[in-house]
Amino acid sequence: MGTFLVAAMGEPIGHPKITNAMHLAQGPYFRVSDKLTMGLAWQLVVKSGVAITDKNGGLTGTSTYIGFLPHYKIGVVVMTNKGKAKSTEIGRQLLFKLVGKTYEGGDEEDEDGE
Repeated sequence: MGTFLVAAMGEPIGHPKITNAMHLAQGPYFRVSDKLTMGLAWQLVVKSGVAITDKNGGLTGTSTYIGFLPHYKIGVVVMTNKGKAKSTEIGRQLLFKLVGKTYEGGDEEDEDGE
């Protein structure tokens, strides 16, 4: 997942086709609101004035999150063995903590229903 995150952030991983595909998938395709635009499964979110590119998901008994702050070139992966474990909230809090910002949740139209 670390290599996937690096590719998602646009960093070279030695496979330009993967990097190009990530760039295409994260492009803005549908504007939901002033603070949420959808890519191809990726969410482009603005929270507390900070741009976040992320994706959440999971299956029965699991919750996952991958996200990064493009401006800061920092990202996280959260994987849990519990369904509905609030992985998106945890991931975003981690991202903001890593750059010394305060994450304010709420306005959860972009959440994964956790």
